[in-house]
Amino acid sequence: MSSNRLEEKVESKQGHTEEKDDSYTLHFLTDNKPETIAEARMNIKGGSAVLLYPADPNSHGQEAKYNACFIHKGKWVQKDKKLKTVPLGSLNLKEKNNDAIIQMALSKAGIIKDPSTIAQDMTRYVISSFLDSASLANFSITCRRAKQDVRQQLHKRAHAKLLQHIIYGEKDQAEAMLKQASELPDKTLLSALLLGKDTVASYSFGLDKNNPVKMKGTALQIAAGADDVDVIINGKKVVDGMAEMIASYLGQLPDGEALIAKQMQEQFPDDKSEEERCLRDMEALNKVVKAIEDATDAECKQALAEDVKPDNRCEAALAEFRHYLEPKDVITTGKQFNAEFLLHAWKLYIEKYAEKYAAFGGVDSFRDMLFWHKIIGYIRRFLPANLAHAFTQGLYYIVEKGEKLDRSLKLGYDNDIWSFQLSGLAAWGLFALPFQNLCQAKTRALQNLCNIRTIQNKASV
Repeated sequence: MSSNRLEEKVESKQGHTEEKDDSYTLHFLTDNKPETIAEARMNIKGGSAVLLYPADPNSHGQEAKYNACFIHKGKWVQKDKKLKTVPLGSLNLKEKNNDAIIQMALSKAGIIKDPSTIAQDMTRYVISSFLDSASLANFSITCRRAKQDVRQQLHKRAHAKLLQHIIYGEKDQAEAMLKQASELPDKTLLSALLLGKDTVASYSFGLDKNNPVKMKGTALQIAAGADDVDVIINGKKVVDGMAEMIASYLGQLPDGEALIAKQMQEQFPDDKSEEERCLRDMEALNKVVKAIEDATDAECKQALAEDVKPDNRCEAALAEFRHYLEPKDVITTGKQFNAEFLLHAWKLYIEKYAEKYAAFGGVDSFRDMLFWHKIIGYIRRFLPANLAHAFTQGLYYIVEKGEKLDRSLKLGYDNDIWSFQLSGLAAWGLFALPFQNLCQAKTRALQNLCNIRTIQNKASV
């Protein structure tokens, strides 16, 4: 019987590491006979120990396996549990010294960490975390172990970068990454980019810039969820969709169409949840519009100037509306933005002119401006990037004039970067109809992607 001392360190309640009074004695037993185990326990008395004994006394060399039995302060820790098998693998007991055998056995038993992994942990958690991607790539070619450790981290960083490009609507940058990965003989990176899931933040937010809209999914799911798809109007493609581009690279992987179908199924499992969301949105919108309609001119003026009195009912309704729109959870299914929400707001706005122009106060009234700035303008804060690009360029020029979407937040007249707070009353009629036609074209394109899912489902029946 051989033994070795293993000091046990535990976390105190204060969070500090401190030595316990007791320690574990490691015992190697020559056989698995009950009397041998009993004798070992008697020698331990009231202490703590780990007994390692052969699972099969007739097995030797590389095939030798040991069971681990744990005793803490004289009591069996695993008395009524199945004992853990400790395979020593390729360790040659005859050629290794006792310390090496003990370290291997303790590691295999899960009692201590294998010392050979310390260097790996240093690389992964200490060195690598402080290196940029270029330095990390250079470090990966220093040795085989570094390459193995670093490769996964590089893929993870590349995946995060790709998803950020996608949710920002940066199609050229996203496509360049996928094209480069697709040209590599080894498709591991391409698979990591297209099959991995992660959470990514958009630049759409309400009053709190630290609480942006977030999505979680694969590259295709985030693009489809953002409605970043082809737009074909009157036979002309005015938007090259991010989702279709990503799908073309997914198709290069084994069972590519099945992967597309699976991911689309996960993103849009059914229409019921989207319908319920639309109903909630319409209810919240109708409620705040009614509050503005019923408010006094003084209340509307205060709310517009943000000089609000405590009893201002109009501002209370607006605050409730803003809270409703504030991002609550990470979006994992469905769409990032409900386009029908904004379209319905425009229709209500137009309706006030057609039916209640005088009652609503006319184009220069505080009530009218409050509707445009605080409702329509606020909803526009949550536009996904590709729709924000379309608004910046001008919906009319894309939908009616056939201009290609240039995917930029620069205003058409080369002003400062477009602000989600910028609304204005001018040319409101140029928004609603082009936006409706744009959304209809996007719906058709998204349905085409979902048709792959339908075909796959039928084929599997």
